[in-house]
Amino acid sequence: MKLSIKTLCLCGLLFVPSVVSAIDRDSLYIAQFVQNSFTRYGVRNALVTVMDSTGHVIDTLRTEPGNGSHDAQVWTLNVPRRPAKFRIRVEHPDYVTGEMTVEMKHPARLNSYRLPDMLLERNFEEKEVALGEATVTATRVKLYHKGDTIVVDARAFKLSEGSMLESLVQSVPGCELRENGDIYMNGRKVDYLTLNGKEFFKGDNRIMLDNLPYYTVDKLQFFNQRSERSEMLGVDLERPDYVMNVKLKKEYSIGYLGNVEAGAGTEERWMGRAFALRFTDNSRLSLYVNANNVNNTRTPGENGGWGEQNNPVGDTDTYNLGGEWLTDDKMGRYKDVLKAKLQWNKAKNEERTASQQFLQDGDVFGYGNSVSTDRNFSLNADNHLALKRIGLVSDSRFAYANFDKDATTRSALLSAQQEEGTLQVLDSIFSANRSSEMTRLLVNSVSDVATASGHEWTAEQKFSYDTELPWGDYFALGAEGTWNGKKENGNSDYWLKYANGETPDDIQQRLTKASSRSYKLHFNAHYTIHFLTGWNLSFDVAHNHQHSNKENDLYRLDWAENSDTDNLLPSVTDYLSLRDDANSPHNVSTQREEHVSTMLSRTHVDRQRGRFVLFSAELDACYANQDGVFSRGERTVGLSDHRWLFNPTVNFEYETRNWRDRYAFHYETKMQAPNLLQTADLTDTSNPLAIQNGNPDLRPSTNHMFSLHYNTRFTSNGKYGYLVAHSEFSIMQNLVAMNAAYNTNTGAYTYTPVNVNGNWNTYSSLDFSNYPTKDGRLNMKTKTTYSYIHSVDMKDNARSTVAQHVVGQNLKFEYKRSIFTIALLGGISWNGMRTAGTDDINIFNFNYGAILQANLPLKIRFSTDIKMYSRRGYTDASLCTDDLLWNAQMERPFCRGRLLVSARTFDLLHQISSTHTTYNSQARTETWQLSLPSYFMISLQVKFNKNPKKQIE
Repeated sequence: MKLSIKTLCLCGLLFVPSVVSAIDRDSLYIAQFVQNSFTRYGVRNALVTVMDSTGHVIDTLRTEPGNGSHDAQVWTLNVPRRPAKFRIRVEHPDYVTGEMTVEMKHPARLNSYRLPDMLLERNFEEKEVALGEATVTATRVKLYHKGDTIVVDARAFKLSEGSMLESLVQSVPGCELRENGDIYMNGRKVDYLTLNGKEFFKGDNRIMLDNLPYYTVDKLQFFNQRSERSEMLGVDLERPDYVMNVKLKKEYSIGYLGNVEAGAGTEERWMGRAFALRFTDNSRLSLYVNANNVNNTRTPGENGGWGEQNNPVGDTDTYNLGGEWLTDDKMGRYKDVLKAKLQWNKAKNEERTASQQFLQDGDVFGYGNSVSTDRNFSLNADNHLALKRIGLVSDSRFAYANFDKDATTRSALLSAQQEEGTLQVLDSIFSANRSSEMTRLLVNSVSDVATASGHEWTAEQKFSYDTELPWGDYFALGAEGTWNGKKENGNSDYWLKYANGETPDDIQQRLTKASSRSYKLHFNAHYTIHFLTGWNLSFDVAHNHQHSNKENDLYRLDWAENSDTDNLLPSVTDYLSLRDDANSPHNVSTQREEHVSTMLSRTHVDRQRGRFVLFSAELDACYANQDGVFSRGERTVGLSDHRWLFNPTVNFEYETRNWRDRYAFHYETKMQAPNLLQTADLTDTSNPLAIQNGNPDLRPSTNHMFSLHYNTRFTSNGKYGYLVAHSEFSIMQNLVAMNAAYNTNTGAYTYTPVNVNGNWNTYSSLDFSNYPTKDGRLNMKTKTTYSYIHSVDMKDNARSTVAQHVVGQNLKFEYKRSIFTIALLGGISWNGMRTAGTDDINIFNFNYGAILQANLPLKIRFSTDIKMYSRRGYTDASLCTDDLLWNAQMERPFCRGRLLVSARTFDLLHQISSTHTTYNSQARTETWQLSLPSYFMISLQVKFNKNPKKQIE
């Protein structure tokens, strides 16, 4: 199979001569942007006259919308491919006529030739215009298509006072806003949002959704936007991003806006936050503060909103602040984005697990409970600088984290399953009057009280340089460096009890001191040959260098004579006699990779017919070189590994029928050299129940990944519906498995890494949205998913195979009227697993509920959601529950939406819980985690904005 894949890739590259023979050498497009000389906004519908050097008119045309910010306006003309001079005259009744003479010296193999921008000065002469009487009746169209752009007119939506951008997006037909902030338009995911054509907390949608008032928005625009690299070069070298641009009304394009909110509730719950934004056409400053104890650890726009998540885990206090500074210039010569964030968290967590280990001689069952407190501080700062005219980009990043945590853990391993819940089982085992039956079934039990503290820092710098050569080819250079350091100290009182009566208990008082230092360097050079047909042939060479030095010292304080934990000072660790040399590894490793790759690609956009085509086939050949020295006590092992790795990739994407239908195919192979440490013939016995061995015979692993995607949009009763089908398939060869040899007497495992074949999985999903009624008020959405996981692992030197099916179905009916929206929704999933010698496992999770949003009298907005979560088939009977989650919120705006009073209740019926199950060929594990308690909260939010009274156009 490997040979056939490589052969296909090589045959694809041999296709180049036939491409070259089809080159069109006769013509190319000249293009020019026409802009206001002061604001740099595009000048619409300007009359353009193109003449040759003698003054003979070649053609007359009008400016049209093009790619770029500020409503870019451009004209294009097809001309003969030869050196020439052009005289350009641009006229508009509101501007002084602009003229320019330009010379096209070297057309070479360019597809298009961009002329210098035409800058027009505004004509401020007063004009007298006589207007007759007229009666105009207009109805705004909510959504329409303009070329390849879907345009949403925000003024056509009647939303309540105080609404934010989030409410507008939720009201757009065919648009779906998910709880984590992801936006899907007609089933296609929006990569990121822009504000007036410029990025805004790129990738963090929620900050704009939650903080931009609806009344400031003029239009929403969904379209394909060139990547930054393609934009700098002026050609489509990479797949464009699908973005949603928020276009503000002119009177709000410059100024300040923000909001402040504070709330207090029952169960000692509280929250406070503030957001402020100052923006102009060429700069933006955003600042935010967020403090609360309702499990909202995110910044606004980080992966969700300011509200609660579904089934939040743990009990977390969080304090964070940060901001973003963006600046560029009217000429588009540079862009700089600086982000910074500070965050403090204190999280209290509790977790219970019930597991079933699949063994040939009979399964064993584990029960565990842990209670922990984590205290974390982090600082993150990054800066993105793009010098667009010269093609230079710099990315800088610095991160620092400090952590302090403590945990108390109890666990037990039994030879038979128990009907009681996890806590009841553990309480019985660790009690003084344990029953004889429980004693007979017990294999071992562990209690551990541990603390840890430390810090970590990372610094990263990237440079890239891209330029278009005069003859039409592209050249790029890149460099990257990353430096990392980490230190961690820990204490642990560990007590392992064996139930066989033969093996003595293992009581350890441990102190660990770990430190690591590493750096990564990367250099690459890129050259692309551009053919006139739009095809590109690229060549890359790259060098990667990675070095790490890790030390992990384990001190056994219980080895000290007459040791007393309460009176033992950390200085005793200076005595070498207390260090467990056999389990205090010191590892030094160096990895070097030399990459040589070639890629054939083509990106084509046909805006007249609404068609987009992308194809790329790449073959990456990597020579991987690993060297390492691994020490454990008196034993030191030096290892080296040198081998070639081949990674082909094929991508195809096709949009047609005015961008209605989209097809995509992706194939990728990843070959990975074995982890050098896993090949070291060393043994780790620091955990008596999990002994680790190495294996010098490990081979590289290979993962073949395929994916198919199709989505379409259609008109149903005057509204847009969509259909999205997606499928993935993966085959893993020589996957590394941990062969677990189980000791039935002590319950300990000895793990040895080995290669295993036979692992593969597949996933498919079908999303459908439609408007079945003639009035278009009812929307139906359904999503069906299916995955199959064929997992092969090793146990006691024998293959263990598990077949797992996961089927899911979700359905939602939503009915909208002007004063209310009601939705009925439900879902069901089935997890079925089968393995030889074990009863089949069938887990069912299903839910059903309703959502209501209504505009009540006195401008009161009411929203509520109620949902039943049910679980069946869990081994731990306490996890088979029916939990009814009910949340509600009531809001009343004042002062034209500037002041908002809210009352909300979370988990009104006190039934929230968090439970999930994981499977693999070794075991299944059921996990319960502590959830946020029910509470009621009242909050007050104040919104403000300040804008100039008059805008200069």
